Amino acid sequence: LFHGTYGFRELGQQLMPGVERRVSLLGKELCSFAFVRDTYLAQGGLPDLPWLRSRDVPARTAQRVAAQA
Repeated sequence: LFHGTYGFRELGQQLMPGVERRVSLLGKELCSFAFVRDTYLAQGGLPDLPWLRSRDVPARTAQRVAAQA
C-alpha cells in the first residue's frame, strides 16, 4: 500500500464507531527515538520545561465533562 513506501507498517485494525468502517492502524519507528532514549530517558526522563508538560486536549476535556454529566 501507499504508506508502506514511507516505512509505515500495519499494527492492527479497528471499526470506527458509528459508521462501522474498518480502518488500519499504522506505525513507524521514529529516527529520533534512539537520541531521545539515550539523551533523556536513560537519565530519568525529559527535562522539566513548560512546553513538555502534560496538558489537556480541548476535545478530550469536553468528552470528560460530557461523560461526567
